[in-house]
Amino acid sequence: MKRNNDDDIELARMLKEQLPEAGRNEWFTRKVMNRLPEKQHRDMQWLLTAAFAVALVLCLGGWAYFLKNLNLEVILVRDVVTLASLFAATIVVIWQFMHTLLTSD
Repeated sequence: MKRNNDDDIELARMLKEQLPEAGRNEWFTRKVMNRLPEKQHRDMQWLLTAAFAVALVLCLGGWAYFLKNLNLEVILVRDVVTLASLFAATIVVIWQFMHTLLTSD
């Protein structure tokens, strides 16, 4: 059965004309939203854990590279900046991982 676009438009117009006007109720949305079930969250915890594991491995690799190439006879500003950056990144990764573990359902 082949339909004509004009028929669809005419049908939509007729339906709109015959529909009763909905009453205005400011509480309608809130009442409906309160009765809806909670949203189903996909279980992507494994992906977050894998991302934290990769970040931790990268931090450990950075520490290994930094300590291997560190020359204690001459300490440069670059060494201090690298040390501070690695320390901050490692703390943030560990903090976020622990926060996610402790607050997850």
